Amino acid sequence: MPILQQLHRWFTAKFNRLSGQNLLFALLIYLVIAWGLLDFAQEEALTPFSDFIYYIMVTGSTVGYGDMSPQTEMGKWITALFIIPGGVGLFAMVVGRLAANTIQLWKARLMGHKKVNVENHILILGWSEERTPHLI
Repeated sequence: MPILQQLHRWFTAKFNRLSGQNLLFALLIYLVIAWGLLDFAQEEALTPFSDFIYYIMVTGSTVGYGDMSPQTEMGKWITALFIIPGGVGLFAMVVGRLAANTIQLWKARLMGHKKVNVENHILILGWSEERTPHLI
């Protein structure tokens, strides 16, 4: 059990520190490997790239409309052991990262920490009827 806990800690630490670029790179690697494996399994129905992307999105998000499915025995194993687990993990990381960034931006705006461009502007904090017009 300690080995599994250490492995879980290691994966959690590594994936929590993934930047947006690294996450995009992991997604591209996943897509290339998935395409290669399904091509190796001779899945003819996924030959057009648009069908492949549709299949990956539907399967990886676990929606599974049922209109496309692997036809070969090897394709079924690849889908069960690589496409679904990898897709679920990446889909969850991307959605989680987008949600976290949206919440962080929303909280910053609520707290008044919104980034303001004050370059070539005059920022007036407070107004005095006598002094402020002379400063401007």
